[in-house]
Amino acid sequence: MVRSRTADLHKYRLVIGYTNTLTQAHDGWKAQVYIPAYVPVEVGDFDRCDVRIDGAVYVELETQSSAKVFPGETIEVVPNMQHFFLEYEVNHSNYNQVLRAGKVIWKFFTSNAPVIEGEKPLAELQEF
Repeated sequence: MVRSRTADLHKYRLVIGYTNTLTQAHDGWKAQVYIPAYVPVEVGDFDRCDVRIDGAVYVELETQSSAKVFPGETIEVVPNMQHFFLEYEVNHSNYNQVLRAGKVIWKFFTSNAPVIEGEKPLAELQEF
C-alpha cells in the first residue's frame, strides 16, 4: 500500500465509547489511553504522565467517573466535546514513525468486570 501526504500537519480527535454488556450496573469506571510520546497530544480534563511500555515512552492519559453505567447503556468515555477531548497530531517530523510503529493502547476498568485492554496502530485510525 502506498501512502502519501497532502499536508504537513494532520490533527485527529480520538472518540471512545463503551457499552455495558453485563446484567449488572457498573458503579463507575476508569479509562487509560496511551499515545506514543513523539506524537503531540492536546487534551482537556485528563490526568497525564509519561510511562514506559516495552521500552518505549508513552503519554498516559487517564480519566474516570463515579456515574453508574446500567446494563445495555452506551457511554462516551472520550467524547468529542469542547472541554473534554483527546486530540493528537501527525506532522512532518513524526509521520514515518507513526506509519511504522505508532499505536494507541487502552485499558478500561469498571467496578465489577475484567479489565478491557487493547491496542490499534495509529495508521489504521485514519487516512493520511
